[in-house]
Amino acid sequence: MIRVFLLILSMSFVYGSSAQTNVPSAEQMIDSLLQMEKVLAANADVNESAVAAVSYLNTVEKLQKCYPEHPRCPEFLFRAGDVAVGLKKYERSLALWSMLIKEYVGHELEARATFFTAFVLDSKVEDKVSAYEAYNTFLNSFPDHELAATAKMLQSQLGVSEEQLIEKFKQKN
Repeated sequence: MIRVFLLILSMSFVYGSSAQTNVPSAEQMIDSLLQMEKVLAANADVNESAVAAVSYLNTVEKLQKCYPEHPRCPEFLFRAGDVAVGLKKYERSLALWSMLIKEYVGHELEARATFFTAFVLDSKVEDKVSAYEAYNTFLNSFPDHELAATAKMLQSQLGVSEEQLIEKFKQKN
């Protein structure tokens, strides 16, 4: 908890040090994000460091808004989506990945963001119709991606009960 407090205190110093422009430099934001990632990685449960996690999400969004051309924006957007899932802020994770998909077309993380959008819609939000469409988008856009087989399998299981899945498994074995 002390580390989280010190991290937030240092962030306020970084942000406060550029009060004339009211916007920290991209490098300052990235340094803060990397520090926050260390704090988050040290805690297996994101909720134990929820303050740092929310601060991380806010800083990523600010980095993308202020410096959208920075080459590390897609990387941080992707990781922020994962942090948001850990906080059970699924709509926020979807928004972060959507930003990556729309603003950074062709980036190496676009496919993963598309897959995890479908996966979160399926497994967390439980919106099976949107999940089906998102899996279709992924499979049509990235048919040869390493996650394509997983996406096909997950899409085929949409709307199938656990009992039906167990029965299918028994029939195969």
